[in-house]
Amino acid sequence: MLKYNNWDKLLQKYSGKYANKTVLTYTEDDRKVSWKEFYNNIIKLAVLFADSGIKKGDRISILTRNTPEFIYSFFAAMKLGAIFNPINPDSTED
Repeated sequence: MLKYNNWDKLLQKYSGKYANKTVLTYTEDDRKVSWKEFYNNIIKLAVLFADSGIKKGDRISILTRNTPEFIYSFFAAMKLGAIFNPINPDSTED
């Protein structure tokens, strides 16, 4: 049985428990992201989304490659209850 009923609570716990441990390494620029930084970036982006008027049930479309910002956007949308809609940048008109 799962102890947590949503991702935000789980991420919040890990950002405290493993604050300085690396959760992401982005090989394009060798950027390493700690759990604390990871969660703080999600919160900052969720605030930006909310300040832009995005709310529960709204759709957020993201056009980007696999970057840490993609992951932040996913979790920030979930935090607000928005629907995350990734768009493949390699998609063609057809």
